[in-house]
Amino acid sequence: MIARNVKISGKAMVLAVALLLSSLVDEIFATAVLLKISAIDARMSVTLFLVVTIGALMAGPLSSRLLVRIAHRRAIIFAVFLCEGSVMALSATLFDAPHMLIFSSGLMGLLGALLWAVIMVIIADSFEGKRFDQVNSVITTMRNLGFVTGPACTGFLFHVGFSAVVALVAAIAFLSAALCAIRWSDIFPGVTANKTETQQQKKHNFLSGLVELLGDTRLRNRLITPLCTVFFGSVVNVGVVLYVLNMRDMGTMVFGAIGTAISTGLVLGPLALELCSIRLRTQSGLALGALLTALGIGGIFLPWSWLGLCLGGLLLGIGNGVQNVYFNRFMKITTTEDNREIRIPAYIFLIYCFSLASYFFGYVFDAENVVFIMHTGSIVTAVLAVFAFLLKDIQPAPKPTVA
Repeated sequence: MIARNVKISGKAMVLAVALLLSSLVDEIFATAVLLKISAIDARMSVTLFLVVTIGALMAGPLSSRLLVRIAHRRAIIFAVFLCEGSVMALSATLFDAPHMLIFSSGLMGLLGALLWAVIMVIIADSFEGKRFDQVNSVITTMRNLGFVTGPACTGFLFHVGFSAVVALVAAIAFLSAALCAIRWSDIFPGVTANKTETQQQKKHNFLSGLVELLGDTRLRNRLITPLCTVFFGSVVNVGVVLYVLNMRDMGTMVFGAIGTAISTGLVLGPLALELCSIRLRTQSGLALGALLTALGIGGIFLPWSWLGLCLGGLLLGIGNGVQNVYFNRFMKITTTEDNREIRIPAYIFLIYCFSLASYFFGYVFDAENVVFIMHTGSIVTAVLAVFAFLLKDIQPAPKPTVA
């Protein structure tokens, strides 16, 4: 179906495969580590989530520095896969103690977010208009597909042992690095460094670029809805554990079914946009994603059967998937070739900041307030959806002129 609607170019296919393999490898490793350390001490799982998110945060300044300094973007993709394979190979053999595995997971979080930032810059530089929307939907679907299949693969393979599973995904990462070096070099010719030294100096650094982004009132107002949606959507990950397992005592099977529904929605959202040829304006798309997320949050925390909870999870996943697509477009139209290497990592940094804040916020949950807090979050997200819909789209940033 995708192939019928979108003729994917060689570069787009490579990017889609890279994201699929990366998300698949990341999720298999993360799930395997979670299962291993949870068997030792369940409380360490919270530490694991925090460390992974902190690692993803660090990818913001690192990716902007690499993108400015390294013209050949394929070299960064090759290095990421090589580093992922090395981290996992060491985890499977030498450093398999719980605290070392948590540290390794933080490194994997950093590498995964780094790859996402680099590929988003490549997409923004390579495609325009409707072509960008098509490639963006397909690539987002492929990335989310890895997030869905990763945990399922781990559950199927984990009986053979932690080391065997991690060694397998390490081999996949090394194979991906080899493909980058051998086959993909003719698809990524490298970015010509044709900027003058004055233009390079105007790029500033990551921190000044982040301050510049937050200082723009137009951007700041339009970031409120997607970032708050990320916050409340991530809080669900903490609240649903307390609600389903403790308050409702519905068991791990229902909890797993809700997680599967959310992951399935992540794939269905971008896929539906492309298959149905839906082209909303950017703010309307962000509003739709926030509204579906709000309905999903509210649905998960209503006192109905497990099937209703799964429906709420599906809506939450679809909303997140739709918002991912339109936030990628938002990053595209609010950046130029001259500042994209700074702005896109800054956007991704903000996303992970709000995700990290949600985990800390989860510490205030208890059986008495979790439903009230999540329903309040659902209402706030719905109000922000209306706010986003009322805002006008920002026009695409002008391309820099060459003197």
